[in-house]
Amino acid sequence: MDYFLTISDEASAHIKSTIEYLKREWSQRSVVNFQNDLLNCFDQIISNPLSFLLIDAEHGIRKRKVSKYSSVYYRIRQDEIEIITVFDHRRDPERLKEFFQRLE
Repeated sequence: MDYFLTISDEASAHIKSTIEYLKREWSQRSVVNFQNDLLNCFDQIISNPLSFLLIDAEHGIRKRKVSKYSSVYYRIRQDEIEIITVFDHRRDPERLKEFFQRLE
């Protein structure tokens, strides 16, 4: 089945803030590495969306690690893969749990 990928506003905001942080605190190379890792992650999710860890069966949320610092959380809806958030592992995990509870 062919899937198309959508990125939620929440995920887009997290991606942008991560890139800004990397620009400010690290280097342009870090930004490029993050972007490449993220694109590779998206490609793998589109190719094999059911291959990754199901972490919330109620909402159908799966997790794909991007790097040691971040993971992509997504769900499949018919022919759509929705990237719902990109979460930095250094953040409070309770924020992630609260986010999942707010999902429809």
